[in-house]
Amino acid sequence: MGYLPLFKEKYNEDPGFLADFAYDMANATLKTYDSSNEKWVNNLKTLNDPNGVSGGIAFDKNGVRVQPMVITEVRGGVIVPVE
Repeated sequence: MGYLPLFKEKYNEDPGFLADFAYDMANATLKTYDSSNEKWVNNLKTLNDPNGVSGGIAFDKNGVRVQPMVITEVRGGVIVPVE
């Protein structure tokens, strides 16, 4: 069971616009946390998680997320690209 049915069951509505990106960024922040700010930043820079909800999560040398931008929306509990 994926996260969409669980979200809908708990909140009785579909996740909002860009919820997948927000979910991934919160998880990336928590996965890489270190009480040393320097280590935390380095952990974020080297994060490479191919299994993010919104796609793979990695950053370039400037800290910009490397990912083709695809805007999606939830229709009937399914994430679909917006054309």
